[in-house]
Amino acid sequence: SYTWTLPSGWTGTSTTNSISATADATSGTISVMATNACGSSAAQNLAITVNTIPTTPATISGSNAICEGSSNNYSVPAVAGATSYTWTLPAGWSGTSTTNSITTTASSTSGNITITANNSCGNSAASTLSIAVNALPTVTLNVPTDLLCTYSSPLILSGASPSGGTFSGTGVSGGSFNPATAGTGTFTITYTFTDGNSCTNTATDNILV
Repeated sequence: SYTWTLPSGWTGTSTTNSISATADATSGTISVMATNACGSSAAQNLAITVNTIPTTPATISGSNAICEGSSNNYSVPAVAGATSYTWTLPAGWSGTSTTNSITTTASSTSGNITITANNSCGNSAASTLSIAVNALPTVTLNVPTDLLCTYSSPLILSGASPSGGTFSGTGVSGGSFNPATAGTGTFTITYTFTDGNSCTNTATDNILV
């Protein structure tokens, strides 16, 4: 006959040279001795490592209120035993990763980001973060004149909406465009506005000097 010894928590029994064993979460050693009327042999041993389905990832880190079109990073702490991760993003978003972090580009769609931890035994339950996507402000710019001479007085820039933004570009300083500073040519004036959700958009118009 044969005498089998299994790791703690395992089930299975046999007196033959094979055994069917059901593992629990405990790694350990399987051993077997052969026995006859003269006694028992020394044991043969096989070390067993038991892998388990990864645990649910911890809370996803990253901003849950973002702007349309923005790039954002999300991550979870590494999960013991995980060999890969699966991220799911809201509709229209872009970004891909099989690690515990991901860089995304948001669409206009709010929704949930989820992640599971995976290994050869299966997939964990998902960790979820709800994301609210704020639309970009509507910004327009129509400067009061499109043509200046180099000797013209500096032009106070206006025609931008909503109010409260900033102007930038060659020859722009303190909210005015100075053609003498810019020189001859066509120059792009950029108006930048940031709303209460910290979402920023721009509009442009050209001036010919």
